[in-house]
This record gives sequence, structure tokens and C-alpha cells, in this order.
Amino acid sequence: MRAALDELTTEAKGLDPFDAYIRLRERVVSEPGLGIEDYCSSSITSGGHARDESLDMGQVIARNTKLALDICDELYGVGQLNPKTAVEAVMLGKLPWKQSDYMTFWLSTMAGLPSGGHGILQTITDFREDLDVALRSSDTLDMEMYDSKAPAEERAPHYFEHASIFAAIARQYDAQPVGRLVRLVDPDMSLGAQTENVFARLMGTNVFKVGIAEIGEAGPSEANMPRQLVADTQRLIRFGATIFDTLKRQQLVLVPQPA
Repeated sequence: MRAALDELTTEAKGLDPFDAYIRLRERVVSEPGLGIEDYCSSSITSGGHARDESLDMGQVIARNTKLALDICDELYGVGQLNPKTAVEAVMLGKLPWKQSDYMTFWLSTMAGLPSGGHGILQTITDFREDLDVALRSSDTLDMEMYDSKAPAEERAPHYFEHASIFAAIARQYDAQPVGRLVRLVDPDMSLGAQTENVFARLMGTNVFKVGIAEIGEAGPSEANMPRQLVADTQRLIRFGATIFDTLKRQQLVLVPQPA
């Protein structure tokens, strides 16, 4: 799935979010084994390494992206996730989109909107029109505020309402949402990741966080985890980031997050 998202970064430069979503689903259908079953959400610019004020934004993005992928690699290695069916949001690069465009693309992906078969273009057109009407009919949603540089706490209500309206329309279109939302690096520091969590709850998607399980008879050890991953997460935890406790662990696992 990583390759599909990496290639989409180039292909989607001239596409809007819905067309990009259809392009991704077409790629998934065309390659045996690919699927969209789990969605991996992570802080990229607002949490994780962003807590380290000595780093510039380019370094923050690069390090948070690498950390999220390292955690996913570990989860793949222990069978907690399947690399062919897990969507790692950090793999989609920079596009000429507004923040609302990115969220529209990811909410479409999480919702599993219809994306193929006879009449799909009309279906997507109808969905877009219904969504647009619902968004414009809201008395409290301000999409200009959504895409502004205002503080996250001022934009948050608009993000959450957008997600709520999107979910309500998606349920009318036989959406097939992902089975699991997996929250990775410092998700509560990211407005986008918080919105994905809200949306998952609205769509009935199970929400998981990363935890650590003791396995075997030996005492706590770092032997079963890559040294770089251990060092990186320990460093962020000292800054106050939410990832997982690295003091006692043998293997990463996914832990259901209570509603």
C-alpha cells in the first residue's frame, strides 16, 4: 500500500480529493492482495517531534513520518497489521490542496465510499452535491475558518462538524468504512488525527492505539524491538509525547481504545 500512496502523490497533483480517492481505489482493485482495511493516523506537524523546539518544520515532518512508518513496520513484523491492507496517511506527500481537501480525501478513504462499477461517476457526483448542500446549509460551519491559520482550538469545531456532516451523507451511500483506525504518534496533538478519531466513531470503525505486550518468560527487554525505534520513542516520551511506555515491553500490539 505504501507504493500506491507514494505514486498517488504524483498522480493526484492535478486531481481534486474525490478523483484522487477514485484513483487510489482503482489502484487497489488492480493489484492482487491490496485492500483498504485499516487506517493509520498520526501527527505529522503538530505533535511528536514538534515538541522539540530545536527542530525546524522540515525536520519535524521527516522525523514524525519516519517514526510512524517504523512503528507500522514493527506492527507488520509481529502480525498486528498487514502492509497490503493498511493505509499509512503519512505516505501521501505534499499536494496543492487546502486542509479541507486533505480531510475530504482521507474521510472518503476511511468511509469507503463507492468507487467502482456501473454509474460510479454519477454516484460520486451525487455524493459531492449532497455533501456540498449539507455543508452550505450548516449555520455554524465556516470552511474559511477551517482552512485558515487560526489556532487549532478555534478551527476544531469546524473540523468536527465537517466530519459529522460527511459521515451522515456517507451512510446514505452504502459506504463500507475501514475496520480499524490505528492511532500512532501523539494523535491528540493533531487536529487532523482528532478529526479522524471523531469520524471513526461516527462510522462505527473500531479505534485502536499502540500498546506493548510482555511475551515469553524473560523479564522486560529491548531485544525484540529495533534500537532506533526504542531510542526515538524514548526521546519523544521525555518531551511528553503520547506513543507508548518503553520501559517494559517485548512486542508492539494494537489495543482497543474505549469509546
